[in-house]
Amino acid sequence: MPEINPEALNLRVASGLFAGLREWNESMPETLRLVLRNQGRLVPTVGGVLLFGIDRERYFPEALICRVLERVHVVWLRHGDRSINSL
Repeated sequence: MPEINPEALNLRVASGLFAGLREWNESMPETLRLVLRNQGRLVPTVGGVLLFGIDRERYFPEALICRVLERVHVVWLRHGDRSINSL
């Protein structure tokens, strides 16, 4: 979203979600693809605005985010003396 600057994201909340899991540094928003480079400057992604946008309702007034949980099927194969598992 090139018309918005990265300060439109609440990165304090984003960094808090990773507390104790991963050290937050200044490159993390780009690593997590909350921002990306566009014409030489960092701009928020749609996902960044939806998840951590300070004024997300302005840009996406009817956005709905839902989480779908899927069962993971594990397949075990035996080949000779080796066991191979796959998700």
